[in-house]
Amino acid sequence: METRSEIKGPPMRRLLLALGAEALGTFLLLAAAFATAGLEMPAEAAALAVGATVALLIHAFGPLSGAHFNPAVSLAFAATRKLRLTRFAPYVAAQAVGAALAVLSVAAWMPTTTAVVAPPSSPQLAASVEVLGTALVMFTITVAATFDGFPRRLVAPAIGAALAIAILFAAPLSGASLNPLRSLAPALASGDLRGLAVTAGAPLVGALAGAFLAEALRPHRLARLTQFLKQEAMA
Repeated sequence: METRSEIKGPPMRRLLLALGAEALGTFLLLAAAFATAGLEMPAEAAALAVGATVALLIHAFGPLSGAHFNPAVSLAFAATRKLRLTRFAPYVAAQAVGAALAVLSVAAWMPTTTAVVAPPSSPQLAASVEVLGTALVMFTITVAATFDGFPRRLVAPAIGAALAIAILFAAPLSGASLNPLRSLAPALASGDLRGLAVTAGAPLVGALAGAFLAEALRPHRLARLTQFLKQEAMA
């Protein structure tokens, strides 16, 4: 999703602001995620820390870029026409820069291996959990950020809470990547590529599923479906 606020200035300036916001926001979010993993925080504390971080970042950078911070989110918004296709690649590139800086920064004071996502369960179960967790987060993002009538003051808390919940139930089964860059950046930095197909690929599928489910449940679509079913019942 592109910003809902009107940022004044030439298109190139707005784009550069958006890309800067995506890079910095991704850096801060992933640095928090890597740090909680490296410090071996309890699952509840780690989930709360990352959820609160993303809520704060949405407040800070949402008006500039839409606050994706995740290639899976950008892919889902591009697929549902909430993000112009011409912006998809620049957004992902900016996010990749932020992820690289995050892993390099954390590596300065702890081993990158501590941030690697290592699914403790079978690949099939881990992939299913990653898909479900990312779908939950993306569904919440779509509803909170794009549905008419959703209270603006609750957008950031709702998304942060959804991410925290997804981390809580996914961490024991898949390692809770929920973001291709969350697993890709430390894996490349450490050379440990085990499970990367699951932890980097499954979130893309989950984000698409969550976004399309939310689109199917938009109130005006449900109203049309209800009207159609009534007409069929009366026929």
